[in-house]
Amino acid sequence: MLIDKQSYRTNLTNGNVQIIENRLRLPKLGWIKFHQSQDITGKLVNVTINRTSSGKYIASILCETEIEKYPQVTQNIGMDLGLKSDLTTSNGETVDNPKYYRTQKRKLQKAHKKLSRSVKGSK
Repeated sequence: MLIDKQSYRTNLTNGNVQIIENRLRLPKLGWIKFHQSQDITGKLVNVTINRTSSGKYIASILCETEIEKYPQVTQNIGMDLGLKSDLTTSNGETVDNPKYYRTQKRKLQKAHKKLSRSVKGSK
C-alpha cells in the first residue's frame, strides 16, 4: 500500500509566519504550540510541516544566516589517524579512541542474553 507524503509548505510573505516563544503562526492554520529543538536565528525563509507515519507532525524551519569567516591561519599541523589513539597531531596532542565497538558489543551481548531467557509471547 503506497501512502502519499503528507506535507504543507508556506513561504514567508508580508510577515505571515511568526515565531513567539513556543508558538508558531502559520497561514490557514493559525497559532500552533510546538517544541523547539534549536534556536532560530536569522531571517525566516519558509516553513514545512510533515506528518510522519506514526501521526506526529514535524516542522522544518528554513532560515537565512550570515556565515562568519574563520581567521587566516599561519601555522600548519599534521594529523595521524591510528588504532591505539584515534588522532595524533604533530604538536603532540592525542585524542583517545572511544572504542564504541567494544561497548556496543557488550550491550548487545546483554540484550541477547535477556532475550534468550524470556518466554515466547511474554512482555
